[in-house]
Amino acid sequence: MWKNFIKIAWRQLFSKAHLSIIKIIGLGLGIAAYLLLLQYISWQWNFDRFHHHAKDIVRIQNDHFKDGVLNSQSAMTASGVPVIAKENFPQVIDYVRLGRWIANDVIFRYQENLYRGDGCFFTDPAFFDVFSFEMILGDPKTALKDPNSLVLTETTAKKLFANENPMGKEVLFENFKTFQITGIVKNPPSQSHIQFDLLGSLSTMTNWRLDVYADDEYSSSYVYAYLKTVRNADLKELEQELTTKVGALKPHQSGNDVYKLQPLQNIHLYSDLDNEIGATGQGNNIWILSGIALLILILGWVNHFNLFVASTMDQTQSISIRKIVGATRQHIFTQIAISSFIYSAAGILLGFILATIAQPVIEKSFAIPFGNISLLHMTGREPSFYLFTLLLLGTFGNAFLPAIFMSRIRPAELLHRSIPNQPRVLSFRKVLVTSQFIIITGLIACTAIIYQQASFIKEKDLGITLDNIKVIRAPLGVKYEELAISFPAFKEEVMAIPGVEMLSVSHRIPGNELELIENLKMGEKEYIYSFYRNYGDPTYLELYDMQQLSAFPEIDLKVTDKRYAVINKMAAELLGFFEPEEAVGMKIERWEREVEILGVVDNYHQRSLHHATFPIIYDFSSDGLMSDGYYSIKVSDRADISLVQTAVREAFEEAFPYTIFEFADVEDHFNSQYKADDNFRQLNLGFTLLALIIAGLGLLGLIMITLERRLKEMSIRKVLGASASNLVFLLSKDILGLTLIAGVIATPISWYLMSRWLNHFSTHIEIGWVIFVGAATVVALISLVIVGVQTLRASITNPAKTLRDE
Repeated sequence: MWKNFIKIAWRQLFSKAHLSIIKIIGLGLGIAAYLLLLQYISWQWNFDRFHHHAKDIVRIQNDHFKDGVLNSQSAMTASGVPVIAKENFPQVIDYVRLGRWIANDVIFRYQENLYRGDGCFFTDPAFFDVFSFEMILGDPKTALKDPNSLVLTETTAKKLFANENPMGKEVLFENFKTFQITGIVKNPPSQSHIQFDLLGSLSTMTNWRLDVYADDEYSSSYVYAYLKTVRNADLKELEQELTTKVGALKPHQSGNDVYKLQPLQNIHLYSDLDNEIGATGQGNNIWILSGIALLILILGWVNHFNLFVASTMDQTQSISIRKIVGATRQHIFTQIAISSFIYSAAGILLGFILATIAQPVIEKSFAIPFGNISLLHMTGREPSFYLFTLLLLGTFGNAFLPAIFMSRIRPAELLHRSIPNQPRVLSFRKVLVTSQFIIITGLIACTAIIYQQASFIKEKDLGITLDNIKVIRAPLGVKYEELAISFPAFKEEVMAIPGVEMLSVSHRIPGNELELIENLKMGEKEYIYSFYRNYGDPTYLELYDMQQLSAFPEIDLKVTDKRYAVINKMAAELLGFFEPEEAVGMKIERWEREVEILGVVDNYHQRSLHHATFPIIYDFSSDGLMSDGYYSIKVSDRADISLVQTAVREAFEEAFPYTIFEFADVEDHFNSQYKADDNFRQLNLGFTLLALIIAGLGLLGLIMITLERRLKEMSIRKVLGASASNLVFLLSKDILGLTLIAGVIATPISWYLMSRWLNHFSTHIEIGWVIFVGAATVVALISLVIVGVQTLRASITNPAKTLRDE
């Protein structure tokens, strides 16, 4: 019996091959898209979960308040805070601090080999106990214990030492201090929010009298602090106790700082604080993609159900005859279920094949990581586990729904083709088709909004100009005396290059985090706000075309001992100056150093549009000499960039032979902040188009089945004088009505979801009604084209032949 059922199902598969192909391809595309998104979601979700104690590790978040109002939220905190936590609270087993060198990027040299980058952290000896980064050489317990100890990753070791054994050897730091290599560690996994190239001992910093890294420093936030806690520790209670304890140690600032604890596993997806250690993954986008994955899968399921039920209805006479001659409901159910199951199995197989083929192509084309899903390593706590389970249960469950429906119909109803529930079936089918249109309309509208926002943030006036500006890293490790001789000669040579208009020196450039400073004084008044500091020469303001809001007095910085600064409008207002001219000449004080305000510029976006503008103080360097920042070079529109780069490289390497030349476009540097947004946009567009194809295939299949059933009716209408356009209108009017209903339903849902998504940007577009009308129109036009083309093809058939066959 089973063999006979399989034969029947196999024959049905090939009897109408065009419909079978549509069913299988539609379901296969839906499953392939679902699997690809499932892998991407799983890859993002599993960040930092490779650590053995991942569930017990938290990072200290520092929230700063002014007069009870939240002023800033930072991923960095003061060096003494984790020390207090371990010494006073039994829930804390150990701590790890990560601090950078003052310049952030560093340079190490071994003989003629150089490393330069910002992947160097100074950390505590417990680093390899708290985290599970794998040591290859050296003792993980002692590798970071002594001052001037250095652990290298495999890649960095190869860069500095080639094929030599680096253990015990010394490297030169910034061309004036030596470090001894005490260990080699494997490169950090890509699914780690902590990415590093070198690890130095934190005790080195305190030996060099950098007090911001001391165990008793509670005010200046210069470290990323992680705590390893006991299992299931009460984090809320620990947060309160830590805030109270540290507040008691600095009574003059009591209540200004509140400490929160971020679970390690949540940092990549859900953290968006100031001074993040690296780019975060934007968890909201991941959940949106999860929704898209589910909607695409639903489209595949709906297609399968609609097409299978519609095509099975053509078999009503054979099913009724089988029932009359003795076939039970169970037999009918089994036969139809086997046929439906074969289609589903073929769709799943095709989906896996397509996903396997597409994954490396998408990864390579868009630099979007997908990783690999292993069912053996999936846990019940990650979304991919539930989504994959839903895929299997839903797809095979959907295979049996048509069998349940068809096996309930009585033989007499089947023979007369007058099924009492047929109107209800058709209504249910309309509901399913409408749901497809709702999904497609919503996805198109959301994709349009995402693209509009992406264009908006790239074209939005930042308050500064980034066009035609190139940047090179200043030469690290050059002594001041040498820099005083080599830099003026370098600058003169660069300014003589054809196409170069200006050169400026600054500690940071647009797109970089700025140094956070607090507790400024002006006279006797103290301002406990968070300000952000940059410094360099005065030409920086002109080069980046900042808008001056006050007149700038003529000052020759080279012949004065005074320190000057320019502040932006927001900083002026925090200091109590609502008219820019009022701030000019006023003096602010920090760390017992007095700085005179030289002028006020308008607010501008230092960071991406995910962040609001913030108060900035720009200190002027009296001599423009700097070895740990950036040299910004303004070039003309007609400059040959390759020639400029070559000439600048030659001048740089001649002036600073023991450093590394790095040349970049500042606009590209700034836009790199939108990498996660670009990935999200590309994924959204690609899978929305795929959803449109799946829905189109489903509609095509339904129209083909409908035309086969109504071919006699169409022939009679044609004999009676109906034109092709009349026939198209007859068949398309219901479809167009469903697209209208779908547009009405999809609009408020899409508007709500996209409004919430846009709130993650400090500046964003306003959602207009045109987007939703356009989305509904696109769906209606595509539907009309599909119906029209198929109807016109059917109308070409000779009506006499059709009526004779009937």
